[in-house]
Amino acid sequence: GYSAAKVAVERTVAQLDAMLADVPAQSPFVTTVRFPADWEDARKDELRAKLVAAVETSLFPGLRRYRDFLATEYLPAARAEVGVRANKDGEACYRALILSHTNLTLSPEEIHRIGREQAEQNLAEMKAMAKALTGSEDIQALKVHLAAQASQRVTSRQELIDFAEALIARAEARMPE
Repeated sequence: GYSAAKVAVERTVAQLDAMLADVPAQSPFVTTVRFPADWEDARKDELRAKLVAAVETSLFPGLRRYRDFLATEYLPAARAEVGVRANKDGEACYRALILSHTNLTLSPEEIHRIGREQAEQNLAEMKAMAKALTGSEDIQALKVHLAAQASQRVTSRQELIDFAEALIARAEARMPE
């Protein structure tokens, strides 16, 4: 009586398909590894070759098995409804999910209230940003303005990876706050 939503499983299968389409040597599991600057090239090359072999012989086959299980066995049994409340004992599942993600014993109603307040605050901030950048509080005008900015786009896979890594590093640095 417990499952993920079909849409989430479908997206996971699609993500796995994209990951598995990579040549092992071009996989982010290999290409994003950073070696200490003082390592010799031969040492880096040796470890990189071991990583490629591990991706090819262990990681990718495991991901393929997982992908196939999700697509052929799990997906047909997944629930149509998105909300976790659609599970058996859905209310308890939802409260447990809140606790697992926040370590807080908030009710679904409290989460909803907080979410609405945050959404209102976000909208006010977006309107202020729109006013500053476009002279109008029109959110659509802000979207058009930002879409026209080259700084809002990445041009390569590596640029996207670098952006994500920098974003993670900034978030980790602020976690104590």
